[in-house]
Amino acid sequence: MKNTFTGKLVRLRAFEPEDLALFEAEDKNRDTEKDRCDYMIQLPRAAWKLREDFPSRLRREGEMETFRFMIEDLEGNTVGSINAHDVDARMGTFSYGLGIYEPYRRRGYAREAILLLLRFYFLELRMHKCNTAAYSFNEASIGLHRSLGFVEEGRLRESVYTKGRYFDDVCFGMTREEFLEKYSEFAQEG
Repeated sequence: MKNTFTGKLVRLRAFEPEDLALFEAEDKNRDTEKDRCDYMIQLPRAAWKLREDFPSRLRREGEMETFRFMIEDLEGNTVGSINAHDVDARMGTFSYGLGIYEPYRRRGYAREAILLLLRFYFLELRMHKCNTAAYSFNEASIGLHRSLGFVEEGRLRESVYTKGRYFDDVCFGMTREEFLEKYSEFAQEG
């Protein structure tokens, strides 16, 4: 049986109420270096506030303009999440953000999760282009995107402030045609 959301290493699944425990644990044991790479260092959140906000977050996840997938390995361990956002059906563009939990990094999970997301948005939702970005100090993300075949399209110079100084925001893009050229075999698997 084939499933568009399952690869050789991971499967993408919907956000479930049980995932609240993962977010609570992540919030308690905040990895501020990861936060810095994702967007910014988050302020600590009260567990009650996280629980209160969770139902509205689940409702929003049902909209195609913003959708968060939880990433599981094939044994069912949740290894991170990937979310599509800034989906513009008229222009045919979308972006995404990704986070892999520390013990699961550098195992190919991020790479496959990105490819599964691209395959779905390009081949099922008729999107034309994916735009994403990485901060210039996030060498792992920059290397991953280059290895996936994303094209560096520019830099927003000194637009990110963290660690007491400014960094560039490195912008990447991949079109549907570029994806199909590089991943034609993978595209047919789904």
